[in-house]
Formats: sequence, structure tokens, C-alpha cells
Amino acid sequence: MADETRVRVWEPHSPDERAVPDDRAVPDDRAVPAGRAASTARRGPRGGDPRAHPRAVVATGAAGEFLLCRSEDGDVLVSLHTPAGPRLVGPLLSHGDPVTALAAVPDGERWTVAAVGRRTARVWTLGPGLDTEATDELHLAGARDVPVPSVALHAAAGRRLELFWPSGQGVACWERAPAPGTGWTRGTTRPMGASGAVQRLAVAGTPQGRSWLSAWGGDAVRVWDLDAAGARPFPVDSVLIHAVATGVLRKGRRTVPLVAIASGNEVEIAECEGWLFGTGTTLPPPPGDAPLDGLALAGPAHRPLLVGWRNTSGRLHLWDVVAERALPDVEPRGYDVSQLASTFGDAGITLLVRGGPQAALRCDQLLLTPQNLIRLGVPVTAADTAGFRPPTPPTPFPEEQLP
Repeated sequence: MADETRVRVWEPHSPDERAVPDDRAVPDDRAVPAGRAASTARRGPRGGDPRAHPRAVVATGAAGEFLLCRSEDGDVLVSLHTPAGPRLVGPLLSHGDPVTALAAVPDGERWTVAAVGRRTARVWTLGPGLDTEATDELHLAGARDVPVPSVALHAAAGRRLELFWPSGQGVACWERAPAPGTGWTRGTTRPMGASGAVQRLAVAGTPQGRSWLSAWGGDAVRVWDLDAAGARPFPVDSVLIHAVATGVLRKGRRTVPLVAIASGNEVEIAECEGWLFGTGTTLPPPPGDAPLDGLALAGPAHRPLLVGWRNTSGRLHLWDVVAERALPDVEPRGYDVSQLASTFGDAGITLLVRGGPQAALRCDQLLLTPQNLIRLGVPVTAADTAGFRPPTPPTPFPEEQLP
């Protein structure tokens, strides 16, 4: 498979020695209007290990391009990609505090990126050329020495932009009108109804369809339908949860939320619908006895793949969700995997694999073409391949360094 997979490899930018905001008091539940975040901050020297809190997220646009965002200490690196590799590298976005949570979504022709350090979220609105059109600053209530582990963004045509963040045993929300600079207000807080502080959030859905918000805390996962105001969440419970991934599964004309859980050495998949919601199906266990540290759902809604990994290995484990069976592993790439993000388009499934501190936060872009999937044993049909086309321009093999 390594002979066929198209790859791009790059190192993150080295952080420069710019001054950044120092610790400062921010009133609780306050939002700084667009354009004021940079001007109201006092500047001081940055400290800390740039590899301490690596985060990586992907947002897929309507034109087939996707935005890759990577954090490095208090900076966020943004770049536009096609399946062939990076097309445009944007300016460095500076938060000031080490970034512990990161999210991004497409918003029409724009992109919205949110980064959280300590209890402060910075939200950038980027234009089609990745120029910064607006910057907002939001305070996330809580003890300043307790980091925010995760955030999620939701943007839908004709609806308010929503920023979700963990608040104890629930999910809090900031929201604003679609146009940047219109001011933020507090939205609905969603209680988990279970013990355990929320530690991971995600929004999943289809571009023109419904969307769902998932929250994981302790041994409980909750999934809310964002298109049904006031609806009770779907509960998915397990024990000794180590990792969670949320996606969607298309079943005929219906699309349902899908939750994958790594519990001990087991991997479960649960479809959140009907009176059997939260009932999981156990997939074949991955090789080895140690639990998985990460999961990600990748690929199209009608044929999703599940990817799992351990932080002490560079090997990626794959499952065909529909067939409920394990696929051959993707062999190690010479470094431990810390995170994985994915997107799907005409050319196939693109995986963005980020290494840990030992690999200096290296990030690889891998393209799984329909031919790759067939060799892995995924039954890709003629209808599936009708929309596939090779990336343009072709990607050099095996590696190319991003400037």
C-alpha cells in the first residue's frame, strides 16, 4: 500500500520571537468585539515548550479544498490543501497562551478558526485567501489554571455560528450571527446528565443535511441533534473509555449519527437512532493488549472507515464500519502518531497524520484512492468510483517538503 499511497510531508513552522499577550484578568462571560482582541492585549515574552499541546483539525470546503490547522505552543498554522497536497500557506495566527483546543469550519467562502489557551478563545474569520478579516476574543468561564481540553464549531447556512466548550458536566455555547463582527451572546447550555467532566467535543454531519454535537466525559457519551431544539440527547455508555470518535452513517435515505468507542482493548460502534440508540456493536480487536489512544471516522457517509492508533506506535488500525470487520493495518511511518484528521473528496480519503513531540510535530498527508481501498478489501462499487478523479497536479512520490 505504501507504493500506491500519495504522500505529502512537512514540518511545522518554527515559532518566531514575537511578543504575545501576558496573563491578564478577563471579566467572566465577556466577548471582545471583532478587531479589538489584538489591540486590547498587553504584550510579554512567550514561554513554554512549542510541542506541549499539539492539536490538528481539518475543515472541508465546498470546492473540494480543505483547511488544515495545527497548533504549536501559542500559534496556529493554517494552510489550504487539495488531495494533491498543500496549495496555500496562510499567516501565523497567534493566541498568546499555549493552545489546548482547536476547531475550524467552512463558512461559505470564508473559514472560521477557534483556538483556546487557558480560559480564552480566539476566533479568527479568514477570507478565501486566508487573510484575517476579523478576530474575536471570548472568555470561557472556569478556573484559569484548569485548561479547556476541547472545543467545537458549528456553521450552517442561515443559522448562527456556534462555539461549544466543556463546562463541568455539560456543554456551554457562545453564538453569533453568521456575519463576522456582529457580537457574541451566550447560547444554550446542554447538561450531560452523567458523572464525569466533559473532555472531548465534536460536531458531525453532512454539508447539506443535519448535524449532531457529541460530548464525552468519563464513561458516558451524549449526542444532541442540533436541528431539534430542546431534544434530549442520545446516551451511549461504556466503561473505561480511552477514545471516542463521532461521524455519520447513511442508511438508504436516512443519515444517523455514529459513535465509535475504544474501551479497554475493545472497539465498539453505536448508531444513535430509534429505541435501540446507544446499543453498540463490537468490532474485531486491534493487535496488541494495550488500549487505543485515538479513534477517527473517515470516508464517505455510506461507507465510513474507522481508524485507530496508539500514541506509542506509528501503526494505523483500520475497520470497515459497514461490514464490521478489520482491514489490514497501515504500516508505521517511522514515528509515533499523536493525532489524525481526515477528509473525503473525489480523489479518495485523505488522512492527515501528525506525529508526537519525538517527531517534532511532523505531519503527513496520505491519500487513499479507490484502488487502495479495493486492495484493503473495501468493496468500492462502480457507483462509488464514478465521482473519483486523480488529484491535479499529480503528487510527487514519495515525499515533498512544504516550504
